Amino acid sequence: MVSLTALSLDNAALKGVIPTEIGEMHKLEVLEMAGNELSGTLPAELANLESLEIVELYDNYLSGPLNVLIDTFENLTILEVGYNELTGTLPAEVGLLNKLTGLDLGYNFLTGLLPTELGLLTDLVELKLYVNYFNGSLPSEIGSMAKLETVELDNNNFKGQIPPEIGEATLLGAFVTCDLI
Repeated sequence: MVSLTALSLDNAALKGVIPTEIGEMHKLEVLEMAGNELSGTLPAELANLESLEIVELYDNYLSGPLNVLIDTFENLTILEVGYNELTGTLPAEVGLLNKLTGLDLGYNFLTGLLPTELGLLTDLVELKLYVNYFNGSLPSEIGSMAKLETVELDNNNFKGQIPPEIGEATLLGAFVTCDLI
C-alpha cells in the first residue's frame, strides 16, 4: 500500500482514530475520509505525506490543532476539515500553502485572529471559516486574493468594518459575514 496515490473512504461508516500507519503511504496525493465517525487528534504521521494535494476530512469528530495539516504540505490544493471539533488558531504558516484553491475550516472551535498571511494564498477560490470563534478585524490582505470567489466568515466574533481592499478581489461573487461588531 506504500504506492497508493488515492485513498477515498468517504461515508464508509468508519469509527475510531485515523491510524498512524497512514503516514507510511508516502505517495498518497488524495486523502478523503469525510462523513464518517472518526475521532481523536490528527496523527503527527500525516506530516510524512508530502505529496498530498487533496485532504477531505470534513464531517467527523476530529479534534486538536490544525498544525499537522498546515505546516507540511506545499502541494496541497484542497483542505476541507469543516464540521469537526478542531481547536487552536489558524497558524500563520497557512500562507505557505501557495497552491491552495479551497480552504474549508467551518464548524470547528478555532479561535484567535486570522493571520495576515492568508493574503499570500493568491490562488484561493473558496475561503470558508464560518461558525468558529475567530476574532479581531478581518485582514485587509484578503483583498490581494485575486481569484477569490467565495468567502464565508459568518458566526465568528469579528469586530470592525469590512476592509475596502476586499473590493479588489474582482471575482468575488459571495461574501458572507453577518456578525461584524
